[in-house]
Amino acid sequence: MLTLKVNGKSQSYIKGLCAWATSEIVYDLKDYDYDYFTADLGVDISEQSNYFNTGVRFYIYTSDDGESWTEKYKSDTLYGWSEADAVKIDIKNAKYLKLTADDNSANWWAAWYDEAVYANAKRIKEDYKEDTSDIAVIKTVDTYDKELKQQAMEQSTVIFTAR
Repeated sequence: MLTLKVNGKSQSYIKGLCAWATSEIVYDLKDYDYDYFTADLGVDISEQSNYFNTGVRFYIYTSDDGESWTEKYKSDTLYGWSEADAVKIDIKNAKYLKLTADDNSANWWAAWYDEAVYANAKRIKEDYKEDTSDIAVIKTVDTYDKELKQQAMEQSTVIFTAR
């Protein structure tokens, strides 16, 4: 699970990308026809109390040739305790998309403590409508235990009738 701070609370995501800062992810968009790249950006909330956190700066670029890049987004330094940034980047005429997470530090070992997250990352069309229903997709072990016990009780109930 990927977990970010959204509206002051922990928000878990089952889809997205994560990479230790410093990292660079490049997408070839030439064969696709999308209008926007969207994601919630941040540092995984599990990293919020680590002494070594240096934070992450996110950069998003587009390019027509994969050589020269146009900066479309630059974040402040984000930490595990920081509020996530929701982004919607115009990629209508771009051939390439580059996601960069900078570890914000001169210490090579600090990169192991800042997990850059692109939660719910996707390329979308102009008319895309996000499903905002709160569907419990992943159940806890306790929930499964309760459901299994209930099913076992229902299946083991025997009705006796007098003759």
